[in-house]
Amino acid sequence: MKYMRTAEIREAYIKKKDRALVIQILKRVKRVKEGLFPDKGEHAPCDNCTFRELCDTKKAPTLLSKLFGRRERE
Repeated sequence: MKYMRTAEIREAYIKKKDRALVIQILKRVKRVKEGLFPDKGEHAPCDNCTFRELCDTKKAPTLLSKLFGRRERE
């Protein structure tokens, strides 16, 4: 790792957990770039979103609705 202000070079140890998290995030970004958006969360701020008219993502079904075959309201 380089520190530009002091021109120091230091070693940085990357933990397995951090590396796995970065890889997971990169995969999510790649899917979004390909047009595959994640489902809306339970508390998605859709009412205040500037893209709400263009958005076609759905709320993720709950575990109970999956078990009973019910469709969530949007």
